[in-house]
Amino acid sequence: MIASHLKWKLRLKQQLGGKGEGLHATEVGHDALCQLGRWLQSAQSKIGHLPEYVRLKDLHARFHRCAADVLRLHEQGSPRAERVLESDFTVLTQQTVAAIRALRGAAQPDSDSGSASRARSRTANRPLRTVPEAVLADGDWQEF
Repeated sequence: MIASHLKWKLRLKQQLGGKGEGLHATEVGHDALCQLGRWLQSAQSKIGHLPEYVRLKDLHARFHRCAADVLRLHEQGSPRAERVLESDFTVLTQQTVAAIRALRGAAQPDSDSGSASRARSRTANRPLRTVPEAVLADGDWQEF
């Protein structure tokens, strides 16, 4: 999940430099077309109640809208494309990656990141959330 979303910045930079793969703003802007977006849709009935899921879903949609904005600005010949890529898009990438990790920790309470999540939950006096073991396998997180 994380690696493919970190690669988006490189893909967009290449597109701005004229060496891209022919990305189209209309497609890039749809968050449900990528593997993570499809996974989020399929997992909603199982983990959609988690605040970490809701946050990731929102950030992921904003990430894709921002990527599409970068491409539209570039298509218009605007120098703002590079600035948006280096500012807004970079921040959204970092937030999306952090949200993926947070959801992984919340959805897999027995994982190492889940241990840290449980410790934070106890510290914050929040009840622990549990997700059925069959919801997510470790490999699911590596696929994206």
